[in-house]
Amino acid sequence: MVESDKHEFLSLMTGVAQTYNKQVGDMAIVAFWNILKDYSLDEVRKGITLHVKTSKWMPRPVELLECIKTAGAEMPVADRAAITWQYVSKACRSVGKYRSVDFDDIIVNAVIRNMGGWSELCSRQKDTFESFTRKEYEEQYERICRIGAQRGEYAHLPGAGTEAEKLLASSPVVIRTGLPPHERLASRGMLEEATEAPEEARERLDSMVTALAGRM
Repeated sequence: MVESDKHEFLSLMTGVAQTYNKQVGDMAIVAFWNILKDYSLDEVRKGITLHVKTSKWMPRPVELLECIKTAGAEMPVADRAAITWQYVSKACRSVGKYRSVDFDDIIVNAVIRNMGGWSELCSRQKDTFESFTRKEYEEQYERICRIGAQRGEYAHLPGAGTEAEKLLASSPVVIRTGLPPHERLASRGMLEEATEAPEEARERLDSMVTALAGRM
């Protein structure tokens, strides 16, 4: 959620409190906001709906968080694709093609890699970005959820810099969608870290520099 969502978020929390004949104070609203702000309003709304269906008690922040995660895990693939696209589109504008990125929903990494990579995606035509490019992305997302991808395709997405620049750069910008892992990844144990450790990257760079110096 973003600052402009606070008014609607307040309405949601006031509404759920009224459902349980409770009042929610300012401090409680702040606590809910701080814990849930990494999720979209739609995800919060679905989490609240799930809680109201399954519990007689007003939720605590951590309980509502669990409901959001559960609702996300049960989310149709088409909805996951549409939600993650919003984060992809925003990251293309805010991060840009030169920085490396790593999405917490690593299916997104595989999708973008199959579309030509992060730099190529960020360079797509703006006038068709939210139509044709989005359609291609969502179709690829559903395909990979259905049939999977090679293990290396889930790794973080390098930016457009040279190899040396990529190795010297800071860690990839992590883009958090807040979605729980898709069942394909959870069932196949694909959640191990897929990116190269910074120490390994430094060692590779040192080797490259040493080899280059030997040729001079």
